Amino acid sequence: MQAACLFALCLCSAGAADSQVLARLTNPEIEVEIQHPPELNLQIDTIVFGDALGRCGEEVTQALVDDFLDAGLEVVDREHLGAILVEHDLASRGLTDPATILEVGKVIGPSALVSVRGTRCASDRDMSEGVTTKRVAVGTTTDEDGNKTTKYEMREVFVRTARTSVDLRVSVRVVDLTTGRVFAGRSFASSPGLTRSMELQGMFDESEPAYPLESAVMDVAIGNVLAEVRRMFFGWSESRYVVFYNNDRCGLKSAYRALEVGDQERALDLSKQNLDSCRSERRAKKKVVANAYYNLGMVQAIRGDYEEALLNLAEAERMRPGTIVADAMRETRAAAAASEAIREFNEETESLAESREFFLAKRAEAEREADAAEVARTLTNADIVEMVEAGLPDAVIVARIENAAADFSLQTADLKALGDAGVSETVIVAMISAGTD
Repeated sequence: MQAACLFALCLCSAGAADSQVLARLTNPEIEVEIQHPPELNLQIDTIVFGDALGRCGEEVTQALVDDFLDAGLEVVDREHLGAILVEHDLASRGLTDPATILEVGKVIGPSALVSVRGTRCASDRDMSEGVTTKRVAVGTTTDEDGNKTTKYEMREVFVRTARTSVDLRVSVRVVDLTTGRVFAGRSFASSPGLTRSMELQGMFDESEPAYPLESAVMDVAIGNVLAEVRRMFFGWSESRYVVFYNNDRCGLKSAYRALEVGDQERALDLSKQNLDSCRSERRAKKKVVANAYYNLGMVQAIRGDYEEALLNLAEAERMRPGTIVADAMRETRAAAAASEAIREFNEETESLAESREFFLAKRAEAEREADAAEVARTLTNADIVEMVEAGLPDAVIVARIENAAADFSLQTADLKALGDAGVSETVIVAMISAGTD
């Protein structure tokens, strides 16, 4: 996962005066596969969709639902989310309350709430004309053997083009229902266009091509947005070309061949051996030793060992400075910073999850204590008899009945027992008026 942060490893663009221009030309580049982690690094099994807002928010949300289902994640749509909120008596608080968010997460399990808001969804059509060149058949010739040859000329032709374009912009807000962490909304935009062209018979030809369907262009725009949103939740890979030295001396070519076939672990082992060989060989040229340091640093960077990579790349730069190693160091530093940010995020998220759990536990304890206190405050037949035996006036007992929760038992046998205990008619009537049974 760490190596996935290496987004743009060694982009090969040399300066004109760089002493390593020749090296770029004579050393073949190797295509390496860089694995990128999800941008949000969420440990989730389920995606919960909130309300879709704004123009085209509904369309983008539905496309995301289908996309996540295809990816194998469990999806809770808005209808089922509403049912969950009602079932657990959470609907009144809504999903803006942090405690409610955490309780929903406890019900559903490791999950993230995704809400989509469309900020712009517009389409446009335009018709344009232009002149282009076209290879046109202008005749045929036949030789003495009867073989025909077609003669072509490049001629200018008038073309009319119909274009349909869409401007789609949405923001996506994500909440980790496990920890309660709210991620800032990210904005995505896509403005594709599709065209249809028609060759005109002359500049006065008024024929027009049909416009591409708006729905087809919208599908392209939504697809572009989905590709970007997916990177928030799923890992992805890309291929990069890097310079990797393949000198015969010190065995550098063997590491080159291992990396060329994608065996990064073997390339690492061989690169270490190559460097040891170069450093122990008296006649090894400084250039080759520098290349050995560079190769080892590059493999380490690709594999995500940024600290060691920077040490070896720095040594390569000291021995043989140039843009190749400078570019590699710059990209490795950026990858190391991104990796550190992910590590800090993970620690913060774990700490946040622990504090949220503590908060929920304390709140549950407080609710239990409140329920117990409420039960203790609830008046029963025994409480009334106790107040009568204590000699409290009827007026005081009636006032207490009118201003406290009550759970009286008022069946015929109960009323007789109250009378036998000395409870007055006034108090018994007040008990009955309290409306409990």
